[in-house]
Order: sequence, then C-alpha cells, then structure tokens
Amino acid sequence: MKGKSVKIGLISDTHGFAASIVGAVNAIPDADAWIHLGDLTSDADYLRRLTGVPVCSVSGNCDMSAENTEAVFTFENVRIFACHGHKYGVKYDNLRIKYRAEELGCSVAVYGHTHIPCIEMCGEILIINPGSPSLPRGGMNKTVCLLTVNGRDVVPRFINISK
Repeated sequence: MKGKSVKIGLISDTHGFAASIVGAVNAIPDADAWIHLGDLTSDADYLRRLTGVPVCSVSGNCDMSAENTEAVFTFENVRIFACHGHKYGVKYDNLRIKYRAEELGCSVAVYGHTHIPCIEMCGEILIINPGSPSLPRGGMNKTVCLLTVNGRDVVPRFINISK
C-alpha cells in the first residue's frame, strides 16, 4: 500500500514578478514544498514567506550569487537533481543535465533557463522544465509544474497561470 503523496511545485524564471508567484501559489495551493529553479533567488524567499512551506532553491544566471547553482533534494524515495540549466547547455539538448543527474544518483532532473516547459524521458532520467509563470517563451503559456511523488512514482503535470 502506498502512503500519502507529496506535492511539489516546480517554478522557474520568475524574474521578480510577484504577481506571477502569487498566481503560481493560487494554481497549486496545496503544495507540500516548492523548488525554485533560479532567476531570482530572492523570489524563492518571497515564495517561502507566501506559502509557509519548505522552498528549495538554486541560483540562476541572473542571480547575483554564483553559489548554490545546483543541489539534490530527496522527497519520499526520489532523488531530484535541481539546477537552473545554463551551465548544462539546456538550450541545445538535455544530455549534459541527464549525465549529471546520473552521476548524482538521481532519477529526476529539474531545470529552468529556457522559459519553455518540457517533460522528457532521457534514458532512465525524467527531465522537467516547468516553464515560466512570468516571461514564457516560444509562444507558450505562463506555467508551473506540479510534481506528485508517491514512493518511487513521479507524476509531473503542467499548470497554466492565469495572471
């Protein structure tokens, strides 16, 4: 029998747009935790104050600090490699991010930077970009991703942000 699922909000490339962060929280009001994937880390602090739940974060290419550019977070039995993506060539392909996730023993890799939502299986690694709730690119909607983790099962789902 499986236990309670953990709901994780994935958000990236908020770039200081508080209204977009509020829209993301309204879209996933029952998140148990959030992962903010950079640009801007101060937005992760705002998200933490707004939700009162744990917010894990990494720095992006527009952040002042080059520290904390990648991390591994564990939810249930799932190890998640998180980075902004700019150091892994994600505008071209997801191979380098896949290899780094494998090196770290992760089954999921999450990143931002492109502002374009993506869910891809790359070998055994589930790779996810939540898009951007603030400045989407490529004609995409403003999005975040709800990642539901139950044991070793991981189910991603994009959610459009109305504001």
